[in-house]
Amino acid sequence: MIDTAENKDRFRALVKAMWERPLILFTGAGASIDSGYPSWDGFLETLHGQAATRAAQEGDKPKQKRDPNIMLGARSWQRVRSVKDGLWRAEFYRKTIGEAVYERCLRRVFEKRRNPGKTARLLARFNFRHCVTTNYETSLERACVKMGRPRLNPVDWTDRAQVRLFFDALEQKTRQRYIIYLHGRADKPQDMVFTDRDYINRYVLSNDSYPRLLALFMLHRFLIVGFSLTDPQFETLFQVVHAHLGADAQKGRHFMLTRTSNPQSPREDEIPALRFKQKYGIEPIFYNYDPRKKKEGDHSGLHAVLEGLARLMKHKSEKILDRVLGEIVGSSRLHLPASSLAILEAKPKTLEISVQKQKPQMKMRVEKKPFFNPDPDSDDPTKGMFGGIPRRGPYQLTASVTKTGDPDWFDIEITVRRTDRKRLDDPITFYLHPSFIKSKQKMHPRGSTITLERTAWGAFTVGVSIGKDDHTRLELDLSDLPDAPTKFRSR
Repeated sequence: MIDTAENKDRFRALVKAMWERPLILFTGAGASIDSGYPSWDGFLETLHGQAATRAAQEGDKPKQKRDPNIMLGARSWQRVRSVKDGLWRAEFYRKTIGEAVYERCLRRVFEKRRNPGKTARLLARFNFRHCVTTNYETSLERACVKMGRPRLNPVDWTDRAQVRLFFDALEQKTRQRYIIYLHGRADKPQDMVFTDRDYINRYVLSNDSYPRLLALFMLHRFLIVGFSLTDPQFETLFQVVHAHLGADAQKGRHFMLTRTSNPQSPREDEIPALRFKQKYGIEPIFYNYDPRKKKEGDHSGLHAVLEGLARLMKHKSEKILDRVLGEIVGSSRLHLPASSLAILEAKPKTLEISVQKQKPQMKMRVEKKPFFNPDPDSDDPTKGMFGGIPRRGPYQLTASVTKTGDPDWFDIEITVRRTDRKRLDDPITFYLHPSFIKSKQKMHPRGSTITLERTAWGAFTVGVSIGKDDHTRLELDLSDLPDAPTKFRSR
């Protein structure tokens, strides 16, 4: 946690508010990233890849049969990606790929029941009253079951009977807890709110959702986790709540756990903190992250705060509060030079090994073997770059291809396993065809197998690198799969 007097005061205020009465939890996509689900922007990139590929295939058709609405050039697609209006982009991608592919993407990404990550397990530990979420997946529900906590009963925000039951429970002293899926659940992709048309139907044309949320946030206090207030509907909602309750209030009504903007300069957070309080009525508690890792990949600062909150819910003591606060701040300190951010952004193409053999020091340059064929005319640039075989020692690379509702698209499952059933301890990096938006995908296995799922138009060669030192390479040409559909293998 950021070590400033103001930030620590806000943390103390949060703890005392939770001591008085358990708060309602409000979670966004950031609370589920370490459970294996993407952020909102991450899923938008998935849709961008599907739409760009769909448009490229449209160009292969005879000119008179092409759909002019999606025939954009490569530069135009990059301009679409740069548009800041995420809801419009999502709607544009949805129209491009069609409803069948869009719903299948939602199911494939969010319906899969992944193991709850540490964030979900920590949230399950402390005693919140109920939960409201904009997420589609059920990781927090399953985390409560796994941690032996009272289960969360799902509420459909569009069902008046269920909403009435939830509001009745707010006024009763009961162990019954509910989780409201404001934007739908993954098991019903047709009801999920993600694009412009969904938001218009839910918050503009409907007379129910907004008044319910307004009443909920005006009458009850919330702890917000994994939500960045970039959603225009909720940004307006918090402004309206704050205005009705008194915009001149000295303290915010709600609390938010959010990432610092600059781990090297914590004092820079005080202006954003002032804005959160004065504009939205929210008291932010800033936590740190390690700049040596990707922002979405480091949750240690958030975990330290959640672990401290869980302890303080059991021990309501000012002395313990000060001790836990000191431990959280101490565990979040970063001992990095000021120039470390610039150094970490550098990505050398060669590996330099220093060999000290008396003085002076000598440096050896070791060239890494490339992962893609440098020939620009190659249709399958991964082919032949990973040794040409799918099995080395105990490591085996396999894949399966199945048809989808769209005759032009196929679902692929690419799996790496240890044939001796021992645990995969090293990170696995998949190398796909460069036409994928994320042609390089690094994953960290949790058992003896790990699987990457993608949707593709035709066959290509998959390369796999195992370990940080690239100690094992595997290669599999998907056109050689005997059980794959003929149409897929021939492309």
